[in-house]
Amino acid sequence: MELSLLRKCRLFKGFSDREIVHALGCLGARERRYHKGEYLLISGSPAGETGLVLSGSALVIREDYWGNRSILSIVGPGELLAEAFAGGEDEPLAVSVQAAEDIEVLLLSTGGLLGSRSDRCQLKARLTRTMLDILLAENRKLLFKIEDSTQRSTREKLMSYLSRQALSAGSEHFTIPYNRQALADYLGVDRSALSREMARMADEGLIAYDRNDFRLRKIGKA
Repeated sequence: MELSLLRKCRLFKGFSDREIVHALGCLGARERRYHKGEYLLISGSPAGETGLVLSGSALVIREDYWGNRSILSIVGPGELLAEAFAGGEDEPLAVSVQAAEDIEVLLLSTGGLLGSRSDRCQLKARLTRTMLDILLAENRKLLFKIEDSTQRSTREKLMSYLSRQALSAGSEHFTIPYNRQALADYLGVDRSALSREMARMADEGLIAYDRNDFRLRKIGKA
């Protein structure tokens, strides 16, 4: 396990290497590997557990009774899995996490931070504060997801998402983390409808794209 990656994780911000190792013991950390398509966490199972991605990436998804799914986010190295949903240990998990490619993760029992089982952990207070900061940031992402997916049309949903990506990148040229199917699932639209709308927007000179690479253009701007 590379401590250099763990130092970059928001959960261990400001921790020394020695403190990180101690915190991993408090959180019952254990390494696991999953193949593309495998589920790391399943909706309905007990919450209280999250994971830190060491390599690869995963999708945080919600699935309805009929198997229709909506992608909430994509998670890469150094990021936590479904931490916004890993609350008390007695609460069922509201989302599933699926490997987008072969992935290695460090599973962490974060639910204990809210209970008494980790009272002997000297770092509990710091871990809890950091976890709360992470939850606030993730809730903002969920609000952005709601804003995008509740726009009236496919075009408006796509423009809402792409506009925020450009603003976040500070440039009209940026790369998104989703392939076409994943982007359709994230926005809650049909993939074919999304592809047609993207083609129309490109014809109108609003956007240019090549796979995950996008450039936004203003009308009348070369």
